[in-house]
Amino acid sequence: MRIRAISHGTLALLLAGTLSSCGPQAPVDSLPVIDLGKEYPKKEILVQNLFDVEYVPLETTDEFVTQGSLLAVSEHYVVVKNLRNDGNIYLFSRQDGHAVRCINRLGQSGEEYTYVNGLVVDEAGGELFVLDSQASKILVYDLEGRFRRSIPFGENTSYYTMLNYDKDHLIVHDASDREEGQPPSKPYHHAIISKQDGSLVRVLPISIEKLVGTYVRTDGAAAVVFPPAGIVPNRGDWLLTDISADTVYSYIPSGDRMKPFLALIPSQDPVRLFAMGTVTDRYYFMEATRREFDFTTGQGFGKDYWAYDVLGKAVYTPVIQNADFKDGNQQYVSQLVLNGARLAVVHTLTADQLVSAYEEDNLNDGPLKDIASRLDMEDNPVLMLMKYKKP
Repeated sequence: MRIRAISHGTLALLLAGTLSSCGPQAPVDSLPVIDLGKEYPKKEILVQNLFDVEYVPLETTDEFVTQGSLLAVSEHYVVVKNLRNDGNIYLFSRQDGHAVRCINRLGQSGEEYTYVNGLVVDEAGGELFVLDSQASKILVYDLEGRFRRSIPFGENTSYYTMLNYDKDHLIVHDASDREEGQPPSKPYHHAIISKQDGSLVRVLPISIEKLVGTYVRTDGAAAVVFPPAGIVPNRGDWLLTDISADTVYSYIPSGDRMKPFLALIPSQDPVRLFAMGTVTDRYYFMEATRREFDFTTGQGFGKDYWAYDVLGKAVYTPVIQNADFKDGNQQYVSQLVLNGARLAVVHTLTADQLVSAYEEDNLNDGPLKDIASRLDMEDNPVLMLMKYKKP
């Protein structure tokens, strides 16, 4: 598909055409239906039956110590940040986990970020795109961390999901419109934007009747959770959802069309904030954040997980087992969903978890056991790369 920028004068016409093309193209009763308030039976699923698994230990040095969160995996790089907002962005080698460099541009100037909400590695363009939702901008650096440009958000816009679409564009989800129970104030929340200046090149509207918030309020206090990812790559296509929507859509670039993918029945007590996980030929994996919070204990926003079985046309609570652990060691397949070079999803295994498993003789012979035998408790995590099996 050839993409060109949208001018303000043509946006209304494009929206009208897009909305007409986004109507249900398959009967609603033919879609899988997920009842977010229902209890589904458990089903054990062996991860090695779905994916080819590779382990990459991230090198630990005096300057490279992180137990933080995974931001991105590209062809040559793994990118990690710390859980605390210290500004460190660590780049490791995708092939062997070797420490490459640490970038830190935390600050208040026009060339710095205040928080890292997301990151895209554009190896073809030699750039890192850092999503700073708090400052309403995307900061662009080269792979050495040198500033190149700043891309401001549009008016009344706040991106919380940003992914690499192609060499010239990003695909984003705007989660700013969150006034509980109100109709949306804008006609779309998903879009394709320019990597150069953030201009709109394609809007991707999905149907939303009333908005759902991401907060729990009580007298004098409020707890807020970041909106779950509203975009998931699916082997060349894109699954688009929103916590306020009752349908997940698939955007198919090859035909420039939207197609209903699955339907949702919302829940109450608690409300569940839905997000897609990875999709295989056999299962659609999903998760939801429960919108509940105990202000006395400071605990809340727990998770629920589901899997739709395409073959059996049934929904389960998946218990995903890893054959490299003798006790199965339940995994998740929605931590970081990727789309390229057969890589489907990435899971992080902490060093202390692996050292304990090794000492307790809970690891089967193989690459993971060999890695665990050389780890210390304070080492960096080991990445579990799950790749789509070759046909």
